[in-house]
Amino acid sequence: MKRIPALVAAGALICAFAAPLWAQSPVGVQYLTPREVERLSAPAREAYEKGVKALDRVDPITAIQLFDQASQADPSAVELAFLTARLAYLRGRIVHGQEAAKYYDIAEKALQRIGKQQDLSPLVKRRYEVQLKTVQDEKSKLEIRDSRRKAVGESFIKTYAQERYSNLSKTGESGEKGVAAAAKRPGLAGMQQPRAAIPGLQPGMQPGMMQPGMQPGMMQPGMMQPGMQPGMMQPGMQPGMMQPGMQPGMQPGMMQPTAPPRPPETDS
Repeated sequence: MKRIPALVAAGALICAFAAPLWAQSPVGVQYLTPREVERLSAPAREAYEKGVKALDRVDPITAIQLFDQASQADPSAVELAFLTARLAYLRGRIVHGQEAAKYYDIAEKALQRIGKQQDLSPLVKRRYEVQLKTVQDEKSKLEIRDSRRKAVGESFIKTYAQERYSNLSKTGESGEKGVAAAAKRPGLAGMQQPRAAIPGLQPGMQPGMMQPGMQPGMMQPGMMQPGMQPGMMQPGMQPGMMQPGMQPGMQPGMMQPTAPPRPPETDS
């Protein structure tokens, strides 16, 4: 139940940023056709070609500036104005504050240049009207949008931080006790439990790892001695001590549960 607030906050955060993320997609962004490029004036064509190269280098800021420059140099180029407006609009959706307002202004002015043209086809005129209304609506609600995104982001961070650190601050558990307590919490079943202590093994070390003060080639605690079998008395061990490979309650020389039964001896 404690995770529900975090999930709700995460869902709200996704919803708030879904539109900006979608806005970065290349949907609706199309370069001019070769014939449309040929019809541009020389200054407009030069700026446009530089803008295409900037966009190919994934430099949208420079590309928008160059496309806007080309559109102003040739106001009659309708498709160039649409391209400029689209890129500026997408940029305005992923930034905030005055920077977003600046790109919305570029998009609005580019579309207004289209509206000043004569003899627009019904399809182009409808396209211009829809895009202009979209840009103006989002520009007018920019402050509300930014405030909502900020509030959702702060709420998500606060909820996550509370859930992440509340258990540690309440219990103050650490070390092996903290691990044991964490293993009992829901969702942590199957977590590896602390290993039983091995005589001579330093805390935090695993069997076979080089211990402080040991030399390469020296036998280390917890390792099987050469030529020894599981359950046999190891050098340096006392009677009654658990030996490698033995099960609790078993004595040296007794058959281990995992060992296969020895076949009966027959006289040859």
